[in-house]
Amino acid sequence: MLDKPFFSKNFSGWNLQNNFVHYRSFNAIAGASLGGLIVIQKETGLRSYKEQGTQLKAEVTAPLLVSIFNPSSPLHDGAVIIQNDIIDAAACILPLTESKMIDPEMGTRHRAALGISEETDAIVVLISEEKARISVAEDGRFSHIGIDEVGLQKFLNDKMFISSGD
Repeated sequence: MLDKPFFSKNFSGWNLQNNFVHYRSFNAIAGASLGGLIVIQKETGLRSYKEQGTQLKAEVTAPLLVSIFNPSSPLHDGAVIIQNDIIDAAACILPLTESKMIDPEMGTRHRAALGISEETDAIVVLISEEKARISVAEDGRFSHIGIDEVGLQKFLNDKMFISSGD
């Protein structure tokens, strides 16, 4: 067990132990055949999107995320925004991409993932309800489609500047 996580830049709230919780949470949503849209805030502020949603200020856990994205939950429409390992808000409405290059079969959730990643430096984790597949959007494009748990761990560790100590 690490006494102290290794970080750099502004992501002081993101650490290796909590990263594991995030991966498990994302996989729990996919395993429950639920769709989800999770925005991980980096340096660009997302206040306007958070204010339009429901403020939570809750620890990230698999049961909470599964509950939020359950279709019977009043919070399931929209995105969850995570900042420094805290779910700041749920049911957040995101901008949709206006790109004409997007696959016509991609729905609103995919368009929102691309839209927010075009406008901010956020990392967006998208869980497809139909295919139980996890994808990642950044910089206005899907960098990973159908990423597995190991790939997601490595990707987020790299993007959030976490060293495994190796």
